[in-house]
Amino acid sequence: MRPASIAFFSSRSVYGSVLPVVTGTVTAETLPAGLEVGEHFSLDHPYASALVLTDSTSGTALTIPDTAYGPAGHNERTFKVLTDLTTFVEPIKAAYSYAAHEGLEVFSETPREIYVIFDGINTEDGAGVVFDLYKTKFDPFANVGLIHAEYGSLAFGADILVDPLNFDANGRGGYYRMRRKALT
Repeated sequence: MRPASIAFFSSRSVYGSVLPVVTGTVTAETLPAGLEVGEHFSLDHPYASALVLTDSTSGTALTIPDTAYGPAGHNERTFKVLTDLTTFVEPIKAAYSYAAHEGLEVFSETPREIYVIFDGINTEDGAGVVFDLYKTKFDPFANVGLIHAEYGSLAFGADILVDPLNFDANGRGGYYRMRRKALT
């Protein structure tokens, strides 16, 4: 097996496929029924612009004033109901445009075994250390909680598998090798 580089949060780290989404428009997306003041609704697409909500009055639909709802998320997808909508006929429909973006279809590929080289520092004594992990299969998320007290922290796990090609003469050492400079 040859060493492979790992870039976290890439499509490879979560065994995913990148799905490009082109700019588009939506003309009659149905919102959930019974929305009340203080509740949130999400559109099917993020990065929406020019959002217009209308009701389902027969004949000419009524446009809901944009003061009746407002943005609640960070990506122009989630909105909060600000005023009473009970005077409008359901279902309420959304029309908007959305920007081009990329989606990531996670776990769409079979996890593969890779050779990992870890070039790091021993935090106890500051000495350099190198690990060769001969056969590793990553579990991208040990915990999928994306809100953490530590910035940029996302736990993941991995299985270190035995690789018989790397056994020593005594039939040992097929998992990994650690190397460090000799102490002087």
